[in-house]
Amino acid sequence: MFTIGGSGGGSKETLKTQADVSNFELSFEIAQVQIQRSNWLKSNFLTSKTWRFDPNNPESKGDILSDGKRPPRADSMLPAFATSMIFIRGLKLKFANSVSVGESLQTTANGGGALSFGPFFLGGSAKKTTSEARREFHSDSQGISVDGLQCIGFNCHLLPVCPDPNPTITNWV
Repeated sequence: MFTIGGSGGGSKETLKTQADVSNFELSFEIAQVQIQRSNWLKSNFLTSKTWRFDPNNPESKGDILSDGKRPPRADSMLPAFATSMIFIRGLKLKFANSVSVGESLQTTANGGGALSFGPFFLGGSAKKTTSEARREFHSDSQGISVDGLQCIGFNCHLLPVCPDPNPTITNWV
């Protein structure tokens, strides 16, 4: 239920605890934002039967965008593409009868690690070689809140077998 990542070593721990959550509340605002690719990505091209990778080119020989399977083959280059992003803001977790859970979560997040509850990121920091992200949270004896905007997921269009050239085409340009 809760995931806790430590700083520095990249470790990940799971907090398992029993608590009375009869008065647990979760609230947030949610929005889905469409991703528009009006001119540069045409899915009709990707699924057309009139193209293929050049089988004589050693750099692309055997390449596939999608094998059409779920889950896709590990070497699939583009099994799906995002069509929308799902954002939340104003995340509030209330633990009215579970003060110990809230205190454990707050202590862990304040320790410099990353803390999440399902798809929601509650606090801590993360760093890659090119960027760093910080999330601030607020807490009291009743719960935890995160005011900022968070991307919690994507809707994706799954591609069928691609490329899937028409076998009757014998003369390729």
